[in-house]
Amino acid sequence: NTRLKRAIAVNEFNEYVRECLSVVGDIAIRPMMGGYLMYLNGKLIGDIGDKKLFLKRTPASDMLQRTLNCVTRMMAQGR
Repeated sequence: NTRLKRAIAVNEFNEYVRECLSVVGDIAIRPMMGGYLMYLNGKLIGDIGDKKLFLKRTPASDMLQRTLNCVTRMMAQGR
């Protein structure tokens, strides 16, 4: 069933995003009006739709971006 396969793919993408971003804090992804809202430590920071992540510009999402940039640099340096 195509609808079931799409739902599984969306859930896998949401879980992947949650796992990747959980290094910076508590990530919660909640369904909302056909898409998903994403929260970092209880604060809305973005949404997920069509397996794409959109971040809202907030102090929390700015902190997330800085942390991910730092982790990416450390991984590139082999730390």
